[in-house]
Amino acid sequence: MPLPDHELDFKSTPGFEESWLKENQLLEFRCEFKPTGQRIRARLRARLSVAWRDAYRVPFLAEIPPKFVLIKVDNLDFVVALDGKRVFDLVEARPERNGHSLVVPVRFGGSLQISNIVHSMNASVERMTDLRSGQTPA
Repeated sequence: MPLPDHELDFKSTPGFEESWLKENQLLEFRCEFKPTGQRIRARLRARLSVAWRDAYRVPFLAEIPPKFVLIKVDNLDFVVALDGKRVFDLVEARPERNGHSLVVPVRFGGSLQISNIVHSMNASVERMTDLRSGQTPA
């Protein structure tokens, strides 16, 4: 499906959840954008490669506790619907990271930028660290 001819700005915090596809290695990240008062919705599902980093000490500062870290976004699926009808989709796209955003090449030329999503992905990885450490996720 062709890329919409205007920028989609969701102006809402996405709701997200995560689950292991491969324990301690591959995390599925799912989120949905539901802007209030608009007829448009978007869903994103991404496969994230993660690794467990052991604790380490920063000289003269502190010890950094062990945690999962986001290595890369392997691929993602993204769909946009207007009034319940699909108007755009990507399947198993391979994004590049650009700061806190993901940039995905699209089949019809150009690219799609999903802004400020990396923060939510990192928060998801942090929640998995909390679960592994026996802490209650925030």
